[in-house]
Amino acid sequence: MRRCLVVVLVALAAVPSARADITVRLDHSSARAGDVVRATTVECCYLSLYLVPERLVPPEGPCQPTGHAAICAPSSLGPPHRRNWTWLGRFFPHRRNLWFRVPRVRPGAYQAVVYCPPCYKGPRGSLIAGDRLNVTR
Repeated sequence: MRRCLVVVLVALAAVPSARADITVRLDHSSARAGDVVRATTVECCYLSLYLVPERLVPPEGPCQPTGHAAICAPSSLGPPHRRNWTWLGRFFPHRRNLWFRVPRVRPGAYQAVVYCPPCYKGPRGSLIAGDRLNVTR
């Protein structure tokens, strides 16, 4: 019995941890087109970063019916190719920072959104909203 418990614990330790800790932080809350902004996230995996108008950021919602009351991040079947979503770059394993130039977009409220392929099982990836960036003229 004890040996079985040890095997189960070792197997659980080998499984990648849940990606609930993934988010993205920006070193500016306001910037103009052309300004350089640093985005920071966890060192885990390949993550794509997008700048998304706040009104278009998909909200978190209930998970698929599992019998548990939980909130899950929205998902995308492959990297999102959505209207008005601007790809900024990619985080790589063992690199927490990504510097990007604010693109020429309409002034207004935006959010940094990370596409995380390993955060969902299967072909989908989660969309995790991070910090807000107010783009000014």
